[in-house]
Amino acid sequence: MEIKKINLSPFISMIVLIVAALIGMKINTRQNNEIKELIHMQEEEFKKNSILNEAGKLNKKIDYYKSAFTQRDSRKILNTIIGLAQTEGVKIISLKPLERIGWDLREDEATYGRNLFELIIQVNDYAKLGHFISELEGGHTMLSIESCRLAIFSSGTAGEITKPDKLRVDLTISEIFFKR
Repeated sequence: MEIKKINLSPFISMIVLIVAALIGMKINTRQNNEIKELIHMQEEEFKKNSILNEAGKLNKKIDYYKSAFTQRDSRKILNTIIGLAQTEGVKIISLKPLERIGWDLREDEATYGRNLFELIIQVNDYAKLGHFISELEGGHTMLSIESCRLAIFSSGTAGEITKPDKLRVDLTISEIFFKR
């Protein structure tokens, strides 16, 4: 009896190729999953970076406003008020600092405080007064009007309705500042 020799070489080669292809597909699938995971991690890092950038911008704004509200020499505020009055055509009759006030129970531990100023001015009409107060409160310094008293001076006789010649305005102004 004659035994036929079967050439297994092509059959084994085929099996080796199929096994190699399966192993390659498995490796490729694993690497694709790793790439997807890395892309997801990268997106998360981009989100974190954008949040950190926003936080950095907010910190810059906080530092800007903190510097705007820091305690300063009263002369600078007085000069600011005088300059604004000259620009707006308002005559200053009197301007003097009153006192410094902390907002907490103990003055030495107060985080915020305020400087008070008494300002007496004379203006020709209500429009100038309104514009002056608007500019005063809307400037770079944190100034606000605490109290306001008006006195009207007119040249008309009693009982006549006339336009006032001058307005005398007594203002109490406070500057808010950050102590620490």
